[in-house]
Amino acid sequence: MVLQRDTPLPIWGEAQPGELVTIWFKEAKITGRAGTDGRWELTLPPQKASAAPETLTIRGKNTVVFHDVLVGDVWLFAGQSNMQFPLQSLRESKEFSTVAEEPNFRMFTVPHNWHRREQPRLGGSWQRSTAQAAKIFSAIAYLVGRELACKTKIPQGIIVVAFGGCNVESMCRADSFRKAKLPREITSSQENAIALWHAMPDQEIQKSPQLLPSALYNAMVHPLGPLAVKGMVWYQGETNLEEGLIYLEKLRALALSWRDCFRQKDLPIYLIQIPPYRYEKNHPDQLPILWLAQSFFSRLDQRTALFSTSDCGDPNDLHPREKRALAKRLVNLLLYKSYGIGDSSALTPEALSARRDGNNVVVTFRNAERFKTRDGNPVSHLELAGEDYLFHPAGASIVGNTLCVFSSSVPNPKFVRFGWHNLAIPNLVNPANVPVYPFWLPVF
Repeated sequence: MVLQRDTPLPIWGEAQPGELVTIWFKEAKITGRAGTDGRWELTLPPQKASAAPETLTIRGKNTVVFHDVLVGDVWLFAGQSNMQFPLQSLRESKEFSTVAEEPNFRMFTVPHNWHRREQPRLGGSWQRSTAQAAKIFSAIAYLVGRELACKTKIPQGIIVVAFGGCNVESMCRADSFRKAKLPREITSSQENAIALWHAMPDQEIQKSPQLLPSALYNAMVHPLGPLAVKGMVWYQGETNLEEGLIYLEKLRALALSWRDCFRQKDLPIYLIQIPPYRYEKNHPDQLPILWLAQSFFSRLDQRTALFSTSDCGDPNDLHPREKRALAKRLVNLLLYKSYGIGDSSALTPEALSARRDGNNVVVTFRNAERFKTRDGNPVSHLELAGEDYLFHPAGASIVGNTLCVFSSSVPNPKFVRFGWHNLAIPNLVNPANVPVYPFWLPVF
């Protein structure tokens, strides 16, 4: 396994009530007793990163020994099917079979499970990075984890908590909507849904537990706490597509749930944009509204970094079989934000404001660099609208890290939007080819 470096390390388990428990790891030795309920928790002092295999020993009336324990960084990779998507299903999967061996990278996949109540135990086991283990591991998690281990020279452990088709509320703690102070109607709907499915027989629940609020959290997330971790990557949203801006509120509940579970109020969250896709039964701006919800959340939550993927999807495949570009961009973001490696061009440019300048509109950005277009053509997927809300195609000139947008069809612009379509793959990027995030702004 991998233990998180440079932070106190909670170690916990079960024993007989009052049983004496002792833990040895490297030079550290700590002792305590189980409570009246048999639960015990002890905390190892912070450890420096080390790729030297160590032994963790826990002794009570019996002895449990963990071998080949490294100290480095532990990441949580969570979401639905695109996070779960295995390495062996990539179009170029054979390329990785010969390079899968990486002694400083370890993998853990949380087994699919659900429960009505928060559970103390979890199945699954840590795996070394081998060709056999890697092929069934999350493709994104493998590509990112292995590259982080190589680039940082720090052992990396990735825990994947993913369930195809899950909605965000299934990964939220039951009381999180109320504790996050979400709007009353959203909280009431959540609590009513929990009461409803708790009254259902198991055979009904087993048909789709990934759609039931808190069901996955109880069995797949809660048992991991209070593990010490480095951060969290969240790649989900397709199942919540039709909720639009409500998704923003549910992300707040998710953040509270996981930060409480892992006892890190400042747990970094890396939020992956859902790539463009041909949602045949949906309005063409339904996905952009979800993108807007993701963007709003990242602005409200100072410990969240948004990650643009508008050029990393497949309009005809909900599960793109090419994920290397996405993984590479995510690696660059993690290296910059969490390790100080690289530069600010790894950040996603996001529009901040739009102001009137004659008949033109000047758009300013955060995380802005010297913009360019990926293909050398004029900026694509820009539109302006007046008070009638009728949008017309617009042109733009790039002025350093701002855009000057114009359209002869809209002499009095009131709104500007960019990339506002389910299938939009805009060409505006920063010097590192990171796409500008889609936006819709009022003009002042």
